[in-house]
Amino acid sequence: MLLSIILNFFFIISSAFISLNSDLPSKGQNIGSLFIPSQNYFHSVVYSFEQDILDQDSIGLQAVGLKRNNFVLAGHNKKGVFSILEKLKVGEMVIFQIYEIEHRYRIEKRFLVGEDDISLLEETKEEQLTLLTCIWDSSKRLVLIAKKESF
Repeated sequence: MLLSIILNFFFIISSAFISLNSDLPSKGQNIGSLFIPSQNYFHSVVYSFEQDILDQDSIGLQAVGLKRNNFVLAGHNKKGVFSILEKLKVGEMVIFQIYEIEHRYRIEKRFLVGEDDISLLEETKEEQLTLLTCIWDSSKRLVLIAKKESF
């Protein structure tokens, strides 16, 4: 619950930024997709971490910005949404497409955090994709960190 409140706060802050730039997405707007080849998994990605959007079986993006290095995607741990994260292993490829630009990442870390840990939302020096879902009794979050592949 606390994480939901904190994520909503981040959405409000980023919404204020978005209102200054009309080229950025509105709440719930489809902005891309997530593809995991090893699992034959595909899901659209919308802009928002708000509970009403995630409750629609959406995968939400935490923020969009021109200089963003840490894209954070969150979704409920439900079949067809983000239960797939429990199956993923270090080394697997994840493809995140945003605004028709494809980014390839390789999973480097898997770990659990408490529901109120917001450190994974912070900006990073290197480009990465952070995947986040609740597990078991919702007191913990499963986090997968994938680093961008260079071509």
